[in-house]
Amino acid sequence: MGVDSVELLQPGSVLLQPAQALTISCQVSGYSLTDNSYATGWIRQREGKLDR
Repeated sequence: MGVDSVELLQPGSVLLQPAQALTISCQVSGYSLTDNSYATGWIRQREGKLDR
């Protein structure tokens, strides 16, 4: 079974104050995020910044 798609939905440009929450949603097709057969990780990258 192959993974069909993983899509991360987030708002466009948002300005938050410290301690304010931002909600993003992840929609997965083809497998379950709780299925131990796959590893799922999140990488936070600020706009204009390259992770090295």
